[in-house]
Amino acid sequence: MQQVVKEFTKGLWTELPPFRLVLGLCPTLAVTKTADNGLGMGLAVIFVLALSNLIISLVRDIIPKKVRIVCFIAISASLVVSVELLMQAYAYPLYQQLGIFVPLIVVNCIILGRAEAFAAKNTVPLALADGLGIGLGFTLSLTFLGSLREIFGSGTLFGMPVMWDGFKPFSIMVEAPGAFICLGLILAAMNVINRWQARRKGLEAPENVSGGLPRLHGREVSHGRVRAVRFGHFRQQHRAGPISGQLPLSGLLARQGGRPRHGGRGGLRHLHGYAVHVAHAALCADSL
Repeated sequence: MQQVVKEFTKGLWTELPPFRLVLGLCPTLAVTKTADNGLGMGLAVIFVLALSNLIISLVRDIIPKKVRIVCFIAISASLVVSVELLMQAYAYPLYQQLGIFVPLIVVNCIILGRAEAFAAKNTVPLALADGLGIGLGFTLSLTFLGSLREIFGSGTLFGMPVMWDGFKPFSIMVEAPGAFICLGLILAAMNVINRWQARRKGLEAPENVSGGLPRLHGREVSHGRVRAVRFGHFRQQHRAGPISGQLPLSGLLARQGGRPRHGGRGGLRHLHGYAVHVAHAALCADSL
């Protein structure tokens, strides 16, 4: 039970999707002109995320690994169609406001990310708690951001006036630049809170700080340095030679069940295979 509670509560602060994991920023920035829109989009994501995690956890042992992503998308797409039809039937004005971002929930990185990273590897109660927690955190984030933009951009909250008479709204807050301004201020505020909490706990570095430079062996380094180090480890692991002429890729080819060949089409095939692995290593480094 404690593990279920932990998985649920982590999405409310520790792994808050837009402000901690920095995921799902497209709907976060696009649909939060009002608190109503943020709340509506968040509820739709809760429905899809919770049920997709539940279903994927139930069928995780029968889904072939090679087609798991396709299966995840098919499951989430079915749920998104259900949400879209329900919104058209019972909340059509909200559906018109959200527009294309309702069907785009299918490819939301939060949905696929939780399916791949958590639901496909854990039991049903944990997967459901993870989906509900992350979805609720996403909903609260969108509602909070939408509330800020609506209050300062229109002087209302959920359509009701909340500012004093004579208040002149900041029109920029309900436009695209206002979304970026509010997001940046929220991220900065969360970083300040993180550093304050770290000092109270006596930690040298704050935990879960959004942005900043990565750390390598306890020191801040550039992203390019991380890529270089990671690529160096990759080359050492596979004992690969320089990418020119004939390639001494005995380690790499042994893992692929092949033998190094010199000249002809075999050399080109090995060069292509090595390039694919290099590209994969670069992508892995970029994802850090």
